[in-house]
Parts: sequence; structure tokens; C-alpha cells
Amino acid sequence: MSEMDLLGAMQGKAISIMRLWDGLKTEIIPPNWLNMLTLIPLLLAFPQQVPEVAKHLEVHPAGAQIVEQVRAGGMVRQQRRGGQNHLVQAPRWIRDDGGSLWICRDVSVGDSGASLLASQDVAAQGVSCYPTGDAAPIFSAFMPDAHDPVVATADRLPYGAAMEVQDTDPSSAFDYQATVHVYDTCDQTGTPLWSYTFPNTLDYFGGGVLISDFAEVVLTWKADPNLAKLRVEAFDIQGNLLSSAQLDSPPSFHSRQTRLSDDGTRAYFNIGTDAVIYDVLNGVELFRKPIGASFDSHALSGDGQVFAFGNFGSLEVWKESTPGSWNQVGSASFSGDTYTAWLDLNTDGSLCAFQIQRFTPAYDHHEIGLFDVQAGSVLWTSSYDAPGTTLQLVASGVCFDEKADFIAGVSWGDSLNATPEGFVYNLAGVVTCEIDSRGSAFDGDLDVDGDVFAMGCKSIHANDFGNGGDVIVADPIEQELHLLGYPSLGAALILTVPQSAGNSISLAVSRSLGNDMSVLGPTELDFAVLVAVLPYTMPYGGLATNITIPANPSLLCQDLHAQAGLFGGHTDHLSNKVSLRVVP
Repeated sequence: MSEMDLLGAMQGKAISIMRLWDGLKTEIIPPNWLNMLTLIPLLLAFPQQVPEVAKHLEVHPAGAQIVEQVRAGGMVRQQRRGGQNHLVQAPRWIRDDGGSLWICRDVSVGDSGASLLASQDVAAQGVSCYPTGDAAPIFSAFMPDAHDPVVATADRLPYGAAMEVQDTDPSSAFDYQATVHVYDTCDQTGTPLWSYTFPNTLDYFGGGVLISDFAEVVLTWKADPNLAKLRVEAFDIQGNLLSSAQLDSPPSFHSRQTRLSDDGTRAYFNIGTDAVIYDVLNGVELFRKPIGASFDSHALSGDGQVFAFGNFGSLEVWKESTPGSWNQVGSASFSGDTYTAWLDLNTDGSLCAFQIQRFTPAYDHHEIGLFDVQAGSVLWTSSYDAPGTTLQLVASGVCFDEKADFIAGVSWGDSLNATPEGFVYNLAGVVTCEIDSRGSAFDGDLDVDGDVFAMGCKSIHANDFGNGGDVIVADPIEQELHLLGYPSLGAALILTVPQSAGNSISLAVSRSLGNDMSVLGPTELDFAVLVAVLPYTMPYGGLATNITIPANPSLLCQDLHAQAGLFGGHTDHLSNKVSLRVVP
């Protein structure tokens, strides 16, 4: 069947297709139509006065520390915390603080790329959940006077979590209390499904929360100086306790970096200068190794079998050879006065993404790169330089998507505006995205499928006193298919495809992800639960049209995934995948 024959057949079925979409019938598409679909080229703390904050990076023989200064009422207090397509240069959307002066320090993209949870710190504290196709929040949960909220999401389901820390001592001293809230990211009220509160921990507010891919496990932890231990609690998504432990933690009881395996059964804690592997379901420590210094460069593979850590001028990778037995399987060294700033491992631990930071004679250089663990070799590096910058150019995060198709990084930027704050590379080391934000990027994240890149930023450089910030969402690589807008029942989304993609388009929408085969190769859709196949002819200048989500109650809080077959361009091919969840 030719493309024109196929499109004609599709037009002949247009009435039944549109009825299926408008009414969202639940019955399976008739077998003869389903057979024809396989031929369609688819792809388918300062309550009275808002303080000002500044950050600086300090490197000492024992490691690297970020020193944060808070200025309010003429006083300054400081604390140290560990912690070849066309190049994409414009974001999908930016959500600024709107004059409320919050700073976004933490972001997490979840639900197969459909939603984003972002923190708000310093002012209007709390968290906000966004659809990744629009800057209007699904909900905002405010946490007045909270210190540095942190967020997490489930990669494949609509769940998120946040930790807020409150100072409960009304005097000038501190007594911090941490509470973890778990959310349904489709619930516009922002009411937690459940919450858990840790015992008070004097002047220590460090802690965090993570969720496994399919929300089997919610892992949360909190440093407790009363015990000189790290409290660790694990729950299922309903809030039932799975395990509880108190980990020994000399000389420090804070986990500077924590990682969770994809299924939630194993965790990695960097406690002081130790690397700790933890059995989440049984609440027991499995392995501990002194690593000699304290940086933010720590990683655990998705399968929980490999971990990595960085040090001055080096990184190491360790693997479990037999149960309980761990051995070094790779290492890399880097020249100059540098340290390994951030790390991430792919699912099986065979690849390690890294960021390298130069700290003397100036903070004016950092690198992103890829290390092949089995070969023991650095495959590529890419450098960002700003000689003469008067502000510190500091690497602030690196991450993979699940398939390791992309590596994303973020940085504080520089005074010369010579370097981007956000950047994405493909596996071959080709840069695909560079985003220049108005201030420093404190965190970045890729969704599990590599379709969404998010950044949490300050409105000015980290070194400078001042507030305000942005949440930024961008394509990791130039994408041909976009469905932008707020995905509510009855809403019109904007469907766009550039003219260069081809002359005709077959857009498929499914209720589930999969890998069903089309004539253009494997898609990312499950054809058994297709709800629409929509043909379009490419107009001059590209396709830009509205597509309405049916006002069908059965769609509420359901996920939908779209992909297109594109014809008549340089080659016939499949587009990227777009995921969304229908909100009220």
C-alpha cells in the first residue's frame, strides 16, 4: 500500500476514528482496523522580611563545600552544605517567580515526562507541580518558613514527594523538624496523600526523599545529631512502613548525596566520607567503604549493582561481583587542579557520566564527559571556559535518561555570559541543547525517556546577593512533535510539526507506552490501546493546529502518549514521543 493509498484509507475511516477520539470508546479497535494500523507509519525562615542569599564554592583538602550566606536586617549568616540536529537554545517555557522572590533549587521530572515537581525556597516556600507542556501549575503546596524544600517523583507513575524542614525553636537557636509529604501529581488541590514527620534534629536540617520508578518505595532520610546517626525510613506508596534503620555515620551523620535503584530495593548513601550500600526492604547496611573526601559526585546504577564516587582529579567505579562482595571495576584520572563534581551511572553501570571542576587558580572551567567502565576509558569530554570571570563558574549537576541516550548538565554560569547554564549531549558527545538562563542553575533533570529537560534556577548568579528564580523546561534535542498547553478535560492543545519534517503526518495517541512495530520501525506506543489515529497534510510553513482533549470523564488523570509518522521529507521517519496526563 502506498502512502497516498494509506492516507486515503485513513480518510475513509475518518468518521470512526474521530468518534473513537471524541467519545473515547473503551472497546478494542476492530481487528481489521488494528491490522491496518500496523502498516501506518506512526509514532504514535524569615517571616517578617524576605532575606537575600548568596553562594560561594570552597575547596579544602577534605573536599568541596558550598557556603551559603543569608543577609537580612543588616546581618549576614552563613551555612555550608554539600550538596546533529539544530542546537536547542530556546526553552519550551519558563516559569519565573512573578515577584514573589522564590528560588528554585530542586527539580524532578516524572510520570514518563508528563509532569515536573519543583521547589521554591527563601520566599513563598513550597513546591509546585507542572505539566511539562505548560507553565501553569497543576498545584502549588505552600510551606511557610520552610528551609530548602527538596522534591522527588516516580519515573513512571503520577506520584511526587517533598521534604519540608521547619525551625520549631522560637528563640535564636535552631531545632529543625522535617516532614515528608507524598502527592498525587494529578490532584489539583495539592493535598498530600500522606505525610511522615521525623523527630526534631537540633540545628541539622539536611535530609531528603526519593521514589522508585513505579512507586513501590518511598525512601526518606534525616541526619540526627541527638543520636549521631542517619535516620532512614522506607514506605510503600500508601504510607505503610517497609523498614526503618539508624545508620552509623562517623565523623558526620549527614548523607550528602543519596541514590535509589530503579526498583527501590537498594540505596546508596554518602555519609561523611563513607560510601554505604543499603538494603531498603530489610533495613540493613550491606557494604561500607571509606572514600577519603566529601564531594557531590556519587552515583548508583539503576539495577543497584554498581556505584561510583569522585575525588580530587579522579573517579572510581565499584561493582558487586557476588552477593556482598564489591570490587573496583574502573577508574579515571583528570589533570590539573580539579575534582570530580558530579556523577551519574546508566542502568547497568556500564557508562558513567561526569562533571569535572577546576578550582585553582580560578573557578573558570568545568567539563562534562562520558566514561566507559568496561573499557576503562574516557570516551569524550566537552569543556566550558570563561577566563576572566569575576563570578565562580561551577558545575552543579549531571544526569542520564534511562536509556543513556542523553547526558544533561547544569552550572552556575559566569560573569561574562560566556557559557550556558544548561546543556545536553548525546551519547556520541554531540551537544544537542544549550540553555542560557538569567542566573545560576542549581539543579537539572531529564525524564526517564529523554524527552524533557528541566532546570531550577536563581534569577542572578549564585555568588551575588539577591532572590528570585525560574523553572525552565526545554527539549533535550530538537523535537518535531509538540503538544503544548494545559492538558485538562476539554482543553485545546497546540499541535506543532515543522515543515521540514515532511509533507504528511499520521498522529497516533495511545493510553500506554510500548514498543509495537510500524513500517518505520519500533514505536514507543502500545497499539492495543490506541484511542486515535489522526491524519494531517503539512501546510506551507509547518503544522500548527489545535487538538482538543475530549471532555470525557474516563480520561481524567489518565496518561496519554502521542507519536507521529512523518512522510515526504528527507526520509520517512518516526517523531519523538510526547506524554501527558489529563488533569481536571
